[in-house]
This record gives sequence, structure tokens and C-alpha cells, in this order.
Amino acid sequence: MSICILIVDDDRLVVEKLAKGIGWERIGIESVLTANNVRQAMKILEEAPVDILLSDIEMPQGSGLELLEWVRGRDLPVECVFLSSYAYFAYAQKAINLKSSNYLLKPVSNSEMEEVLAALVKDIRGRRQVLEKEDRKEKRHLFWKTYLLQETWNGAWLERARQEGIYKPERRVCLHLLRIFPGVEQKTRDVTLNHFIVRNVTEEFFEREESAGRLEAVVRRCDSEWFLIFEAGGMGESVSAYRQCLERTLSMRICIYIGRDCPEAELHERRKYLEWIEQEAVPGDDGLVRESEWVKKDVKALTAPWKEWEQEMVDVDTVREVEKKVLAFIRRLWEDHQVTVSVLERFRKEMMQMIYRYFDRQDLLIARVFDGREFDGDVIYTGALDELFGCRYGRLPYRSLDFRFEHYAQPSYQGHSVVNYTVSEDFTRITEFKFLTGQRDTDGTTIVKEYPFAYTGAEGEIPYYAILNEENMALYGKYRALADGIKRFHLLGRLAEYKYYNMDAMAKKAMELAERL
Repeated sequence: MSICILIVDDDRLVVEKLAKGIGWERIGIESVLTANNVRQAMKILEEAPVDILLSDIEMPQGSGLELLEWVRGRDLPVECVFLSSYAYFAYAQKAINLKSSNYLLKPVSNSEMEEVLAALVKDIRGRRQVLEKEDRKEKRHLFWKTYLLQETWNGAWLERARQEGIYKPERRVCLHLLRIFPGVEQKTRDVTLNHFIVRNVTEEFFEREESAGRLEAVVRRCDSEWFLIFEAGGMGESVSAYRQCLERTLSMRICIYIGRDCPEAELHERRKYLEWIEQEAVPGDDGLVRESEWVKKDVKALTAPWKEWEQEMVDVDTVREVEKKVLAFIRRLWEDHQVTVSVLERFRKEMMQMIYRYFDRQDLLIARVFDGREFDGDVIYTGALDELFGCRYGRLPYRSLDFRFEHYAQPSYQGHSVVNYTVSEDFTRITEFKFLTGQRDTDGTTIVKEYPFAYTGAEGEIPYYAILNEENMALYGKYRALADGIKRFHLLGRLAEYKYYNMDAMAKKAMELAERL
């Protein structure tokens, strides 16, 4: 991490005195460049990686303030120290506005100059270390995302990761699978907000938790699941405290599937095994399933007395006692270690069949069970119209988005809240949140990049934008004809109407529909 300084002064004697009189190596500066006017300085700054600019202000061919303004306009990562004979407030004020690091009045002793520059060198090296750490962390996260979520990889890619020290086949790590269970209220929450909360809470919690292994990455598997990669040892004894902390923050139930330690080379296979456990294992009250304690159960072919329960509900015309017996039956299955996800799913289906038979025998319509009458009011539908009708004519094409969050240890990433990209990048938009909320003095800045992809209807995907062309509009017309045949049924919004709306136009249309109804 070499440091380069550029000295700019029209007085050649001053430049020569500084170049020869300062103990550059002693204060950590390896390269010293000089210029006698602003034009020379600009040429050097365009060609050489300068870290520190030490400049006079008053010079015949342009001022040091103009030079620094030119540097800032090109967003060059250069720190500046002004060395001037003039104690003008206007000079000092503009230097501050241009984010100059210091403003020194001539004459300045060599020891004073060395003290100022040494502090600046220390600050630059510290920031470089933070940026390198963040860069390495981001590379590591991207590696884990590819390694865990893709089924196959390019051998050259894996070898390159190994050479860069990102992938170490023999190093032991521990994989956890985190799953959230949103309630009715939380299901309307933006999934990107859940990811933001999970990632930030996890990173902050284990940054200060000494009993756990170091957190390597948080990788989103889908809208409700994340892989957590730790160094050997995993969460350790802090797993319960972490789970409770995240549950309080999200206000929803959480389950953690805890894997065994394994070499990085085996982690992909370990991921498959942990996913299989998730499909079979039912967590207890503590919300934890440990791979080290879980073995595939030899489930007996147990059948609940459905006909007996059904007849009892008919005879006594109440479900209260049967409800107690159903819960007691499930409790016995749990105590006998007979509960798996597949067992509960089969139990649910058989119970629903019993309920339907009971309704049929009692001559009850399900639509009238709760309030005794069918609903005959207006219905406003805002969901995908093709999915409402089971995609009977084929799925309507949409563009979905993959939101990828990045954090940088710097004041700003792009200087604006939103920047759109049309053709130059794989992503279409970058949002920098601090400019939306007006935050200042933050610890770095967080952005999100939006990567588009074709919506397929798979779990975790969200249809954001309709793809409007003649073929798709003709397909939408078929679904619209079905909807028009339903009385007092109103379509509203991007999905239901298969068109793009800005927020203000959508709010206006919703209020107009409400007034008509």
C-alpha cells in the first residue's frame, strides 16, 4: 500500500526544500512528485496514482483551490493539504468546502509538516484497509452465493477462487439454514426488507458475539430462507439468543437447521443434506434442529380414527371434544418420535377430508360456515389475473427482479438516491438509501442493485413489470373476459390490469374506484 504525494508550488525553491527536507520514508510516503503550476499538476494527476496533494494557493497560471476543484470534479481519491502565505478567511472557507484535509500558513517547520502528513498517511492506510476488507468480504459473499445456490460450476472459476484465497478446500466451516414463518400480517411485507433485516441483524449480532465462530456470509436461498456460513463451530451456545433476537426484530417465528462442521470442499453436499432434513424434520418448541442429533425416523403406519371422530361430531353437533382428541393424538405422535413433515402433511389432508364429509352430512356450505350467508358485495382484486384462473390459457409474461444489497465504507456510492441504467450494465437501477431518508454521518452507505430476469412463477419470485406487446395483450384479453363475467368484481393495479402504473397514478385510480363504489 504505497503512498504517493504531489507537491505543487510556483516557487521552485519551496518545492526543492520540501522534496529534500522532509523524511518521506520515515512518515510512510514512498513516492514524491513535483509540479510548478496547475497545468503540470493536472497532467501528473491524470497519469499517476496520487494520494496526497500538497499545494500552494496563489500561483500565476491558476490557484490551488481551482486545482482541488478540478480534482473533486473528477472524483479522484486524493487528500489535500494547502500551504499558503495568505491567512484569508475566504481561502480557508473554500478549502473546507472542497474537503481539504488541512490549511497551513507559511512558514512551516519540517517537523510540523511531517506531523501533519504522517497523520494523513495513517488515515489513508486505515481507510484502504477498511475498503480492502469490504472488497474481500463482498468477493467472499459472491463466492458463497454461487457455490451454494448453483448445482454446477466452472472448474476454472473454483481454481481461481482458490488461488485468490477465497476458497480453501480443507478449511472447516459450518452451514446453518434459517427459515422464517411469516404470519398473516407479515406476508404483505416487502421480501427485500426481510432480507435486509436478516442480514444486518445477523452480522451485527455475531460481530460482538465471542462464543460463536466467525460469520462468513449470509446468502438468501428464497424469500423465507437463508444460508448462514460460519467458520468451524458455527453459532455455538449463542444460537438460542440469536434466534430470540431475530424473532423479536422480525415479529415472526423462526427455525434454524444446524449443520455439522465440514471442509469447504464438502459444503455443497452438506447443503443438500441440510435441505433434506428441512423437508423431514419438525422443530420443537426451541425452533432448532441439529444435524448431529437428528436421524431419519422409522415412522410407523399409524392411522387416526377419522370415522370415529366424524361420527362423534355428527352425534353431539360440536367439534370441541374432537378438537381435543386430535391435538392429543398429535402430541402422542410427537412423544413417540413419529412426527415428520410428510406425516403432518398426510395428517392435514386426511383431516380436511373428514371435515368436508362432516359438512356434507350436515348439509353445510363452506362459504356460509363463518357468518351464515354468502358474500354478495363488491370485490377488488389486485393480484395476477392469470393465476386467479389457474393460468388456464398460459402464464402472462412478467419481468421480475433480483435485489442485491451492497455496503461500502465510504460517505457515498453515487451521490444520488436512484440512478437508472438502460443498456450499459446487467442491472437496471441502483438505489442508495441514505439519500431517500436524509441520513447523515452514517457508517458507510448501503445500496441495492436491481437485476432483471424472466418471471416463471417459481417460489420466491415476484412479478413486477408486465411485458407489453400484442401477443401478451391478446392473452390478457382472454383472462379479462373471464373476470368480466363475475358480478361486482373489479380489477385494480399492475398485476390485475396487466399494465404499468406510477405510484401517484395508482393511488388516484384506487381512490376514484372507492368513490364509485
